[in-house]
Amino acid sequence: MKILHTSHKGLPDQRIERASFVARKNGHDVVFLGMGKNRSPEIDVFSKITMLPSINNRQVVTDKTIRKKWASTVEEISPDLIHANDLIAAVFSADLGIPMVYDDHEYWSAQRIVYNNWPIWKRIAIRPFLQSIPKWEQRIVSRHTTITVSEAIAAEHRRFNEDVFVLHNYCLRNEVQDLPINPNRTNIAYVGDDFHREKFSPHRDMTGLRDIVKFDDFAGLTRHELYLNLTRYRYGLLPFKANQYSRYADSAKVYDYLNCGLEVIMTDVLFQAHGHLPYTIPFSSYEEIPRIVKEREPSSPIEIMEYAHRNLVWEAQEDKLLEAYRHACET
Repeated sequence: MKILHTSHKGLPDQRIERASFVARKNGHDVVFLGMGKNRSPEIDVFSKITMLPSINNRQVVTDKTIRKKWASTVEEISPDLIHANDLIAAVFSADLGIPMVYDDHEYWSAQRIVYNNWPIWKRIAIRPFLQSIPKWEQRIVSRHTTITVSEAIAAEHRRFNEDVFVLHNYCLRNEVQDLPINPNRTNIAYVGDDFHREKFSPHRDMTGLRDIVKFDDFAGLTRHELYLNLTRYRYGLLPFKANQYSRYADSAKVYDYLNCGLEVIMTDVLFQAHGHLPYTIPFSSYEEIPRIVKEREPSSPIEIMEYAHRNLVWEAQEDKLLEAYRHACET
């Protein structure tokens, strides 16, 4: 079967590449269609990569020539199944007469809060796009097999369609299985470029954290480089302040940390959202973090990695991806 992964952005993309790795491992041909700038994926899984020009949010609603070009490109590729990796790609792909799986990484209706950082004039300019998101989302989910990242998002989508599969943002086992264990660990790590930006995104607000906790942050590395660096640390941070999106979260950082042998210190609402995972430690205020680090008896990195490599990897959930594909093709 030829599976076309579609996105309104380019590569690399961790989730797209990992899902494609699973499909390729199971004998499928996997190709990619995206928009805008593209760099090489970190996992060599695609037999072909096609890129169209980038678009802005207003064009998604108003420019019909983009959809025509998208449709003609998909027709040329002639896939048996489309795996749409965001709402825009799903809207462009949904009515082409090809079985489709919608992979909702983010829950777009709830994540509209990210636009709160934009200037008011810019939000007014894209108002048609913002107003369309819930309508698009309900239409896509009600008609197509849907994958998402958390049980909380799945519960929202199951109001419109029972065919919703949860596939978490796990690592691939072969990305982490040969990492050094390093039992002598110290200090705290954070993965992400948030502290190098001018302003925190509303759903990733960490204002005041650096005034209380010392940690190293990592961004811009390949995944292999990142994982090697993380094996030197005892704790990983997921310290976003609670907001209206928190209960839907499924952060790849958590699984990166655990697969590299770190315990995870995380906001209480995020601890709840991730299902009270072993080796994760909740806090209700930043002031608690220094005490946790000072007083907590460290867990064994070997035990953490063994647990994560067994349970928190894509290989542990690949049957659900393949079932979603079968279901989409049958219905």
